[in-house]
Amino acid sequence: MNKLISEYRKYYLARSIFVKIRKKFIYIFYKLFKEELDRYLYQDKLILEVIGWQNSKDFKLRKKSFFLISRKQCHGFFSDFLNVIMNMSIADKFNLVPVVDVANYPSFYKEEKLINNSNNVWEYYFNQNNSIKEVYKSHFITSSDTFPDLNIDQFLLQKDYFSYLFKKYIDLRPEIINDFEEFKQKNFKDNFVVGVHWRGTDAKKWFDRKRTLDIDTISKYIDPIISRNNKVKIFLCTDEKLLLEIFIRRYKEITVYTNSYRSNSKEALHLKDIYPRENHRYKLGKEVLLDALLLSSCNNLVGRDS
Repeated sequence: MNKLISEYRKYYLARSIFVKIRKKFIYIFYKLFKEELDRYLYQDKLILEVIGWQNSKDFKLRKKSFFLISRKQCHGFFSDFLNVIMNMSIADKFNLVPVVDVANYPSFYKEEKLINNSNNVWEYYFNQNNSIKEVYKSHFITSSDTFPDLNIDQFLLQKDYFSYLFKKYIDLRPEIINDFEEFKQKNFKDNFVVGVHWRGTDAKKWFDRKRTLDIDTISKYIDPIISRNNKVKIFLCTDEKLLLEIFIRRYKEITVYTNSYRSNSKEALHLKDIYPRENHRYKLGKEVLLDALLLSSCNNLVGRDS
């Protein structure tokens, strides 16, 4: 018996040590990959919730069911836009009606007064067929703060699908379209247009300093394009005044750009606690969106992935 007890104690001691090591390993692993694991758990939970909801009697009696897209934290314009379009892919998959709510949630682009008769930041720039009030009175399921797709890069590479979602669900307001068409007609017409996205301000905070762009690096890509084409225009998209000045010194005669508000420091525009013009927050979002639309109309693009 003593031998049995002794062996059991040895086994129990070894097992307890193993359990402690395993717990420690799991904790470290979770800390390192928390965001990725949360996305897996969230996606599975959301999909199961939608499927369960759609199998309910209550769902089958309804003519329209909503998928409410919102975020509890503030983010940059295109971080929010990407989150919306990825959640719209879930709505599309399950035949739900996506509605974006940035009225009851914070945003860097929110104004104190109404813009386009709305306090919903999404509706500053896009049309929605369904009002938030209608959604909250109805039956709906809610998105999460996290990106629902596990592999954002792979999602973005699905250009045809991304285009399909954009055409089906994204409805630009007429004033955005008018400004876009007016600039393009005035500056792009009959030219081979090279779009250059030169992000300044907080770029070094998010990217390896060695990989940040400089004018000489950009020129290595632009100059061969210029030499191959007769009528060339460069559309420059940048958020920093200094970068605009550097670029113009080299390509003044062929460079066009929007009259956007630009930073004179290394701090991102949407993070600055300033209000230098009327409707400044709204205009920051509008200018970002307009620049992106114009970049999408260029014949060639030079820049990085953000």
